[in-house]
This record gives sequence, structure tokens and C-alpha cells, in this order.
Amino acid sequence: MRTYRHRLARSRRPSPRAVRLGLIAFGLLLLIDMITARYSAQVQSALTLPPVAFGKSAFHVSATKPATTTRASSTTIARAKPSPVVIATTSTTKTVSAVNTLAQDTFQRPNQQFWGTASDGQSWAADAMKSPAFAIVNHAGQVATGSGIYDAVLGKPIADSEVLFSGSVSHFAASNMGVLLRWTDASDLYKVFIDGTNLTALKDVNGGISVLQSVPFPAQDGKSYSMRARVIGTSIMARVWQTGQVEPSTWQLIATDNALISGYDGLRLIVQTGISITITSFMESKV
Repeated sequence: MRTYRHRLARSRRPSPRAVRLGLIAFGLLLLIDMITARYSAQVQSALTLPPVAFGKSAFHVSATKPATTTRASSTTIARAKPSPVVIATTSTTKTVSAVNTLAQDTFQRPNQQFWGTASDGQSWAADAMKSPAFAIVNHAGQVATGSGIYDAVLGKPIADSEVLFSGSVSHFAASNMGVLLRWTDASDLYKVFIDGTNLTALKDVNGGISVLQSVPFPAQDGKSYSMRARVIGTSIMARVWQTGQVEPSTWQLIATDNALISGYDGLRLIVQTGISITITSFMESKV
């Protein structure tokens, strides 16, 4: 019996090989626990999608809720998307003005006979393209060395428009300068002009001339004046001031007429022998 018990006790004692294997397994478990404890934050982060930033806000997308995450992200992006904004700048203003400009001439070209091609690429017509009284002199349009009534038109026919020009008359005695509106030919037109004494609007229909409105405006020989004349529907409006000074804020002349519907815009210049008219700028705009 003693021998049996002794053998049984020896059989229950683990062998050295088993002890070594147990110690190795225990060590591995301890090592895994240590690694897990140290890198648990990184492991958790690796299982979660990174936050997506939009503007100054951010939202997290969880890997466990893909459907909810997709809706949240698209909603956030839609809300963060800026609305279109139109910013008014000097260049933008110039672009808009350029869109409304129908014809323009700065007269910045070499001396030549006739007024030729304007600075916007369009050609002057009527007397400006054929009368020897017209010339470009020292970067200005000039009418001289002649005597009579001269028309210069630029652009295309239009109903409602506005003309702004600057020019001077060497001597106003029996001479004047002004704007042509709705010009068809030399006998069908509206004209707004200064003659040294008044600012006047008249119409010429089939050669029949009548004054629509006239207001006092003393102008001096040789000084440059700027005029803005506008026609809209049956209304004709104008104001004039010395070039370089502040433009008046109100219309000095307002007239009404329904005889002419549309036509060309331009200038009508009346000169006498020895008198010259000089035009430094011209612009026609749509209103």
C-alpha cells in the first residue's frame, strides 16, 4: 500500500516540461495584458473613423453607425455650404457700365481727316465720315475750316438712351453744339444743345423744326462743358455743367414729345467761318 501511494504522489507531481510550458503561457498572458493596457487608446482610435472638419466645425463618423453617420455628414456639409454673394467692386461696376455702354470715343488716336473709327471700334457716320470739316487734332475731335450744320452719329438705332459728351466752342456767336437723339436723317431728330445763352431741346420732323423746351444757361467761349441728355419714352431730359466741376444732381431741362420712336444718337455741331468746335469725349449708354 505504501508503495502504491508513493507512486501515486509521484504521478501527480508535474514534470519539468509541463512546468516550463506553464510558465511560458503565463508570461505570454502577462505580456498581452501589458500591451493591451498601454495601447488601448490607440486600438480604440483605430477602430473609429477620424473626425471630418468643415469650416470651423467638425463631426465624428462612427464605424458602428454608418447610416446615421452618412446623414449627419451630408446635413452638416449642406448647412456649411456658403450662399453665393455678389460683391460690388470698382471693376465689377466698370463691367456693368461696359455692358450698358452702346458707343464710346475718347478720340485718343493720331491726327487724321474725318473722325474715322472710334475708340470702341465702331465707325462714325453721317458728316463725320465724309465732310472735310471733321478731323482728329491733338487727341480730340474737331469741326472747323467750314461753315454749316454738321451731324456725327455713332452706334446703332435705339429707342431709350443717354448721351454724355464734353466739348468746347471757340466762339458761340451763331454757333452751338449739342446732342442728337433718335436721329434718322438730317430732317428727323431730337437735339439738345447750348448756344452760349440757353440750354434748348428741339425736334425736327420732316424738316419742320419746333422748340420743345429752353432754359437759361450762360456758356463762355473756349471753355469746355459736359452735357448729359436722356430720352425715355416721350420724355427728354438734359443737364449741362462746366467740365471738371460737379455734375448737377437734377435735370435742368425736361421736355415731352412723341413724334420720334427710335434712331441713332450722336452730335450736331453748327459752326461759322473761323469758328471751331472741339469734342474730347463721347459716350452713349442704354437706359
